[in-house]
Amino acid sequence: MEQLAKEDIDFDGCKAKVASFDQKAWEQCVRDHFEGAAQGVIELEQKAGKNDIEKAKQRIDHIQKHWDTIKDVIVNELPDPVKIIQILKAIDAPYRPIDVGIEDSLVKDSLILAKEVRVRYGLLQLLWDLGYLDAYSQDFVDFYKGIK
Repeated sequence: MEQLAKEDIDFDGCKAKVASFDQKAWEQCVRDHFEGAAQGVIELEQKAGKNDIEKAKQRIDHIQKHWDTIKDVIVNELPDPVKIIQILKAIDAPYRPIDVGIEDSLVKDSLILAKEVRVRYGLLQLLWDLGYLDAYSQDFVDFYKGIK
């Protein structure tokens, strides 16, 4: 995630991207991936408003105001994935999704949709607010594909 801390973020561009959010397309995506649980996920979003455009714009303003602090947390407090992989390798534990039979497409979709199942603000919601969730989810897949 140190990559995120190095991004030159265009906060106005983030707001423009969030303004293009397509609720109907999101609901269809949820229905396609969550199947029987989809209605519960949609109802949770209706209560939480994580995808509400105006709320997202307010969060982006807040992110911009506190960006230096957020970057500090990213750099100094988030665990280093390479160190975690080293620990897992040392105990012969699986460390890549494919090691436990999870395909790349499921990994990416899971990262993109994971923010929908809980009402809390975390890294995935931050990435969504900034418009980076899709790209960073693919980066995650690519990173673990490249680890041997």
